[in-house]
Amino acid sequence: MDPRERAGLLDQIKYYGQTPLQLFTKLHAARDTLQGAASSKSDGFMTHAFNLELADTICSVGIAADLILVISSSRSLDLFRLTSNLDAKGVPIYALEGEGNKVSGDPGRRANRGRKIGAAHLAPFTPEWALCGCFTASSDGKWVVSGGHWDNSIRVQATADPSKPKQVIRRHRNVVSCLVLSSDNLFLVTGCRDSSVMLFKTHRYSDYDRLSVVEQPTFILRGHTYPVVCVAVNTEVGVVVSVSDRGICIIHSVRDGRVLRVLEKQTLVSRVLITAKAEIVFMSLKEQLIRVVTINDVEVATAPTSARPTAICATSDGQFIIDGNENGEVSIRSSWNLSTLFQYPRSSSAVSALNLSRDESIVVVGLSNGKLIIHTVDRQLLHTRSRIMGLLGPLSASYPF
Repeated sequence: MDPRERAGLLDQIKYYGQTPLQLFTKLHAARDTLQGAASSKSDGFMTHAFNLELADTICSVGIAADLILVISSSRSLDLFRLTSNLDAKGVPIYALEGEGNKVSGDPGRRANRGRKIGAAHLAPFTPEWALCGCFTASSDGKWVVSGGHWDNSIRVQATADPSKPKQVIRRHRNVVSCLVLSSDNLFLVTGCRDSSVMLFKTHRYSDYDRLSVVEQPTFILRGHTYPVVCVAVNTEVGVVVSVSDRGICIIHSVRDGRVLRVLEKQTLVSRVLITAKAEIVFMSLKEQLIRVVTINDVEVATAPTSARPTAICATSDGQFIIDGNENGEVSIRSSWNLSTLFQYPRSSSAVSALNLSRDESIVVVGLSNGKLIIHTVDRQLLHTRSRIMGLLGPLSASYPF
């Protein structure tokens, strides 16, 4: 073949499907290959550490717009405003501001010091790992609902003044061990040590910008005979998932409260999630594993963890699962087979809480030593790696990330 024709044919193959060159002042970038995509650098994943000077373990974190809510094991609430600027290379730089005091890598004064949530003491014999399930925040970050109080109450308080409950509800006969608000703030689900689960409806008064819980439960979800340790709700799927301390999982309908299915012989579950794909994610602290099943009890995947998992969350589409463990490791997994797509650098202490922002661009991680870590997420790179794993199987040395 003539060298000029050969060069033209190779250029045509190389730039096939791209925009014509005459629209640019310089040559268009060549089309990426599968090997090139696999060996690309993970520039979209970054880590920012902040020392909040919290003396207690961070047991819950919440993200609402540019606000970050931090709840420690002593039930103190801290509010920080997250700001981001771009450096000369276009890389975002995050900073935290609390009550006018900027918090960075250097020690800074803690904001909102000493304000206890709910004003009532916690019930005795509440382990530290269970405190994360005793607090849930509204999507706008203005209201916090708390449980675990000695008087068996559920308390609703504003984040502006968390020490003064705006509403106190006593419907359970024992301590409320776990609770969760739905993502649309329409339902509140509570689990109790007396084995009962209750579904409450909520109201939002726009005139006063107030969140109110209907004191009479819509449904009392029965079926458990042992204390309930974790609950989850998904209004899109229309189910409530609750798990007892013996590993019995019961799925109820949000619409009429009837039992849809009982999943027996589960692991000793510490956390539970229900994703948009109608899959249930179990996290076992004692058995050091993560398990994904469908609501029809068909196992999707099971993966052991390198250390005891302590926190878990999922993306809104249910494609990715983010977990942290006591070694300070935070990993992003594919819900298809729970293979690790990316693992952030190890933190200085155990992960005690984590949450994903609404736009799923950052992961906020709370540590047991009171520090806060912010990880950025590159969804495009995650989808690329997920597609490669779907085509080629698990990652190997040929495709290092």
